[in-house]
Amino acid sequence: MIIAQLTGGLGNQFFQYGMARRLAEKHNAELLLDTSNYGSNGELRPQNLAAFNRPLGLFRFRVKARVALPNEISQLRDDYFRATPRDRVVRQFRRLWPGFLWNKSHIKEQQFRFQSAALAWPDNVYLQGFWQSPKYFEDSAPLIRQELQPTDSSIVASANDAIQKLKTRSSPVVSLHVRRGDIAHAHETLGKMNITHGAPVTMEYISRAMAEFKPDTCFFVFSDSPKDIAWCRQNITAKNIEFSKAESDIWDFTAMTLCDHHIIANSTFSWWAAWLDAKPGRRVIAPKVWSPPEASFRMIIDDLLPADWQVL
Repeated sequence: MIIAQLTGGLGNQFFQYGMARRLAEKHNAELLLDTSNYGSNGELRPQNLAAFNRPLGLFRFRVKARVALPNEISQLRDDYFRATPRDRVVRQFRRLWPGFLWNKSHIKEQQFRFQSAALAWPDNVYLQGFWQSPKYFEDSAPLIRQELQPTDSSIVASANDAIQKLKTRSSPVVSLHVRRGDIAHAHETLGKMNITHGAPVTMEYISRAMAEFKPDTCFFVFSDSPKDIAWCRQNITAKNIEFSKAESDIWDFTAMTLCDHHIIANSTFSWWAAWLDAKPGRRVIAPKVWSPPEASFRMIIDDLLPADWQVL
């Protein structure tokens, strides 16, 4: 069996699934998901970001996996993670000897770069990391694209209807994702630059990306919440423009995948919407900067962005 720990928002969950699903397919093994980071209100977040919920959304898609049971997780993951005196002592020893009493079946991502050795990892492992590179699952891309489709067919029908109506007004339709939410709150309201992975993309990037398309293009703008959509309405203009109501993240995500081309944010949410769209000739524009120097960690995009995407 392959067990993947889930953490983060929907885009992060997709990367963790894609990585583990490919490995499970390689070994003809069952894929199990450790969902223990999520409660009824989503994943626990720092107090100053608690209002920005990260629900477990992966099971709203046609994934081929089930939730791992506690006894199954304990077989493969490190056993010294609790707040007990014994576990604290072991973790103290690991500061000098990182592999001390470490369960070798528990594989932890070591850096924010593609690890080629991962493609040959064995069966019966517990995977902990973000795994943010398509190189981890590119040889299983058709399978991943097939399974990461919403289970609710009415969402697909509704989103497709909306896109087709826009095309009668103007074509092509380009998704424009403006990630704000928690990162805007951290940077613009709290003035804290180091509690999120990055800041919202700049208006300069948005304007340059939109200028890459013909004037009669229809831009369909998506963001995190009605408040963030209001910000977009105040700051983004075009001859043909439509704004999502931001009432359903799954609807927004599905509609984004159905657009003709994509302008993504520094966001795994819109990364996946663009990647799942495999239509011939579709264009994807992505930002060069995903995290500022003050961020809690630096996101290196060399292995994150496919070679055929345009970077601004």
